[in-house]
Amino acid sequence: MSDGQRGDSPAMPDAQPPWGPQTQPTPPRAPRPLPQQPGFAAADLQSALTRSRDQSRFVAPEPATERTSRPFPVRALLWVSVAMVVIGVIGGVVYVTYFRGRQIDPDVIVKATGTPSNQVRAQTPQEIVTDYFKALADGDIDRALAMGPRGGNGSERLLSPQAFTRTRELSALNSVQVLTTDPEATKVQVSYRLGDSPVTTEIALNRLDTGEYQLKRSTVPIQIDVPGGEGLPLLINGQGVDQGQVYEAVPGIYQLDTGLPFISYPDTSRLSVITLDDVGIQKSSPVPQLTQAGLDAFLSAASKSLDSCLAERRKAPAGCPVGMDPSLPIVESSITRSLANDPWASARPSLKSSRQSQVEVTVTIGYRLGYTWNSGGTQNPTLEQKVATVTADMLASRADQVRVVWE
Repeated sequence: MSDGQRGDSPAMPDAQPPWGPQTQPTPPRAPRPLPQQPGFAAADLQSALTRSRDQSRFVAPEPATERTSRPFPVRALLWVSVAMVVIGVIGGVVYVTYFRGRQIDPDVIVKATGTPSNQVRAQTPQEIVTDYFKALADGDIDRALAMGPRGGNGSERLLSPQAFTRTRELSALNSVQVLTTDPEATKVQVSYRLGDSPVTTEIALNRLDTGEYQLKRSTVPIQIDVPGGEGLPLLINGQGVDQGQVYEAVPGIYQLDTGLPFISYPDTSRLSVITLDDVGIQKSSPVPQLTQAGLDAFLSAASKSLDSCLAERRKAPAGCPVGMDPSLPIVESSITRSLANDPWASARPSLKSSRQSQVEVTVTIGYRLGYTWNSGGTQNPTLEQKVATVTADMLASRADQVRVVWE
């Protein structure tokens, strides 16, 4: 059987049938050029491989040696600190000694003494007490003050050798007797004479760690206050001081004075220091008084002032206690006045309590007054009387400097 007679599907012809449009075969495309890659020469590849196999080219770096930390310079810092302190101290001493300005307190007297304060001691309580009063009797104030601390914080103006010389003259200290015999006593009874006055007192002592003795205090504080005495000078044993100021003092008599000829403090105002007991500040309030010279100077000045007023031929002379009404129709030149009594006979001038530097007195003035009226009539002298107060400041040093004022 031929192939055409088989029941299989006829085979597809190898060529297109002649009918229908002819399909042109697609022309082959030229290959798309690949992007250019950088060249890599075989020699370069071989060199890279060779280097990678050559382990000797890569040498591991030696580990860095750990740096040893330096110790903190304690010693050097210490020496620097010491040097700075020394330089500071030296600089301070040089500044204080040569460059710093100094202010001198007139209330504090610095005394050069060869006996340092609180350096005089004794083996027994009787010895230190005896030595203290002996130093005062001999006028050795520096040694006496070195036997114990001060009793207060007052000014030492009265403790200078010059001031104590006057104190010693006014209050000779003698006949000292220590009455306590106990060799370990811290309070010693002693008797002595201060000028003409006998004194018996007790002296307190300090027993030191060494077993030696010193005075518990070598001075006592005193204070003088004059009520109403503002502006009035105050001298203690010739040494000028300030009212109300506290001063250190040793046993003795302290005379008060003004240094003025017309005002003084009475003898009863003097202050006697007889003990070193801790009784606080010894205070005194003296009352000044007019001296006889002051009384005479005042009365003389007041009398002259009154005489001058009486001689004035005016109705109301300025500052006169015998004036009259200025509106009276009288002829001033005709006025006559004459004293009819002695106003000073019973006068008792005294210092004013509110101002102790001024003196005042109230007097009754009797006088005769005559004049002529403007109309021509005459007034015969008739008795007149006035009560007036006259004052004057007595800080003057001479009688002709006293000026009175009438009120």
